[in-house]
Amino acid sequence: MAQYQAGGAVAPRPVLELIKQPLYDTTAIVTGATTATFFALPVGSADPGAINGVNKTFSETNLRRAGALATPQQMDAYAISLKFPASITRAEHTDFLARSNYNLEVGQKSYLRVRATVIPADTSQVVDQLAVAEDSVYNGWSLHSDVFDVSIPEELFDPSTGRTFLTGRRVPIHFPSEQQFAVTLEMVAMITLAQTQRVETLLWGVLKREVQ
Repeated sequence: MAQYQAGGAVAPRPVLELIKQPLYDTTAIVTGATTATFFALPVGSADPGAINGVNKTFSETNLRRAGALATPQQMDAYAISLKFPASITRAEHTDFLARSNYNLEVGQKSYLRVRATVIPADTSQVVDQLAVAEDSVYNGWSLHSDVFDVSIPEELFDPSTGRTFLTGRRVPIHFPSEQQFAVTLEMVAMITLAQTQRVETLLWGVLKREVQ
């Protein structure tokens, strides 16, 4: 266990390990909704719209605390995605994307606010709404173009030359321990759906956790 000096006292600091682990969440959108909030209900919390109709399962979210990462966990997000269920009709999907904005905030700062059409779905899921259904589904992070890259090039200032240069590294969006964050979909007009739909978002990146 590493230590650091704080206010004249030595306090322990946990040693963190890094794993490639996205944060994901699924939320329900009903007819007439004007907003939808992700990461508000952690795994195990009561959610009538969950797969089992009772509590949110690990297949729907891997967040263990509502809207924040518990100490000492931290997250560096490099990309995001937004996925709709196969049960949504083509007309509903088109209408939804045309009327929705995707918002990502960490603390009091906005890090992304774009129309929903900007955010890819990360994996292919194409359903032909005609008489003959043709499904095409593949797993995994196949192409970087399948997610929206939120990292930026790192720049450093060289005082000896007075110039700024690129390091070749990418800077992610950082989610500190205990810091509240919010991901929402904002509908500029009410959405009409034949049935309640559950939409999923993923924050792709590196999870920092205490070594076991």
